[in-house]
Amino acid sequence: GRTAEILVATDNAGLWHSPDLGIHWNRVEDKTGFLTQESRVYAAFYSKSQPSVLYVSIATDGGNVVIRSQDNGVSFTEVYRVTGSDSAIRAVAVDSRFSNQVFLGSRDGALFETSDGGGSWRVRARFDDQIRGILMDRSDSSSFFILLESGRVYRTKNSGAVFEEIEFDTGSDKDANVIGAGLHSVTHDTVPTRADISHHDVVPVALSHAGD
Repeated sequence: GRTAEILVATDNAGLWHSPDLGIHWNRVEDKTGFLTQESRVYAAFYSKSQPSVLYVSIATDGGNVVIRSQDNGVSFTEVYRVTGSDSAIRAVAVDSRFSNQVFLGSRDGALFETSDGGGSWRVRARFDDQIRGILMDRSDSSSFFILLESGRVYRTKNSGAVFEEIEFDTGSDKDANVIGAGLHSVTHDTVPTRADISHHDVVPVALSHAGD
């Protein structure tokens, strides 16, 4: 498995990979030119089912782009783009069984989903705050958690059909505040565009991937 691998996404220093729990590090720089040593990287995630598949969200001169590699970061293709900082993708997660099933969490609270590796996207749910993390249940891919900027956490047990907010002080789920899914669909070509990404919107993030 890939239990010793770590990815670290940085602000203006590119994407870094360690194969041995941080003992050695290498910068990921692809031959297609998407990732450089100055890249601002918002998020990155390896596929558990196909370890050579990697999804990365980066800032570019033309906006925020999500790219996909099928050769362990040697080369990438663009699968999602938005020019507005309000809609920048700050979280990425891949289904543990299917590398084409991907979730993106945006700064404006939209949770996007694709089942074809980024050929088309739909909005799976909308939250009232920035999505900062998507945590997949390694034993059950239909169950995952959404972490918001405010610290609130939502959980789904049915692949995003319904989300329930977790109440940490009691240990039980809150009955109210349930978010439904399937609001509308979008394709890669029809994602709305807004203002260009600015430097102050970028926050350093780190992600580790531990596959089995």
